[in-house]
Amino acid sequence: MGGFADVAAQQLAFVNRQPGSGTRLIVARLLHQARIAPSDIRGFTREEFTHAAVAATVAAGNADCGFGLRAAAAQLSLAFVPLVEERYGFACRRRAVDGAELRAFRALIAGASTRKVVSPLPGYRRDTPGAVAAVETFAAEVGGAARHRAPVRQRGAGRD
Repeated sequence: MGGFADVAAQQLAFVNRQPGSGTRLIVARLLHQARIAPSDIRGFTREEFTHAAVAATVAAGNADCGFGLRAAAAQLSLAFVPLVEERYGFACRRRAVDGAELRAFRALIAGASTRKVVSPLPGYRRDTPGAVAAVETFAAEVGGAARHRAPVRQRGAGRD
């Protein structure tokens, strides 16, 4: 399985995220780009509220695939096909960047404790935690990417 074209063509049972979630918006964008109607995806309206719930639905055999994080798929030994990558930022007012609270927050996310928690998670990178950039710079850097969320499918269930 290489993406939503395969999900539609093979009529795989899909489990989605809830409307309004960032994941659901990415699914809608990918379907639009591939010119696939949501109605062509079997199970498009079946929804879960977390990445873990999507992975659990697939692992339980109640869906063939879903769209979620590599870490959730790995936790349940599911196959994973990377399709998109996301980069996250924390927005604040410029005048607050050097305040004590944000200095402490930036130190926390750049620190060894956070690295220890995040490093073992498949699909996560900490390229520049705590770095400060203008919104325009950040937006230009994250303009398009590939390889973070993907349909997941049970190992051994048809083609992987």
